[in-house]
Amino acid sequence: MNFEQSKNEVLEKKDSILELIDFRFNQSRNSRLIEYIIGINPDDPKIIDRLIEDKKIIRSKYNLPAIEIRRDSPSEYEHLLNEIAKTNNVTIKDKSECGRFFQENNNTNAVYLEDSNSIGIRMNRNDIGEYCKSLGILEHELIHSEQEKFYKDMPIELKEYEAYLAANINLNELKEIPENIEPELGLCISSSVDSWYKHENKTRESKQLPLIEIKWDDPVYFLRNIDNISEDKINEYINNKNANI
Repeated sequence: MNFEQSKNEVLEKKDSILELIDFRFNQSRNSRLIEYIIGINPDDPKIIDRLIEDKKIIRSKYNLPAIEIRRDSPSEYEHLLNEIAKTNNVTIKDKSECGRFFQENNNTNAVYLEDSNSIGIRMNRNDIGEYCKSLGILEHELIHSEQEKFYKDMPIELKEYEAYLAANINLNELKEIPENIEPELGLCISSSVDSWYKHENKTRESKQLPLIEIKWDDPVYFLRNIDNISEDKINEYINNKNANI
């Protein structure tokens, strides 16, 4: 079996449940994450239409400015984002005002700090491309500030999906090269999600609390809950695989 084969192609082969199980065990981590969030495998040709629609919904949900303004008039866009921050009582700080956070997390471009309801970021206005990129990062953190205020119980995977899709992902580029959806969108989300789980579990460990498992990072989760494959079939596959090692 070609492991790059889409789930839809696999499902069309009614004669082999084992091929679907094989697909799940060889599915990439980013593919699992995307499918877990939106219920569509990134190989599905319908995914780009879903992402376009989701982006519209999310930007409307958080009352974000027309994204064309970011490209045509970045300074006006920054002003509009600052107005959103003021409305939500969010303070925007330079990185240098955020204590040791950015020293200890030097790969982080920005952060929303829940305790102080503030965003730490350094805007780069020297180059138009970098300026637009900085505005996308600021917008991303503003979305997190509203999620914290209005949707506190939203799963971290969905929080990052909303923020990245609305503020940082160029769907025009992905529409031209749809095979980049999985590595680009999946990698963005998984990087932030993994950092959250790492931080959360470190805190829980210090308090001797049970750790949180990443349930979507397991082929058996999908086989049981999405594909409705029996335990007997899953165990048969695992036993055969172990016997061939």
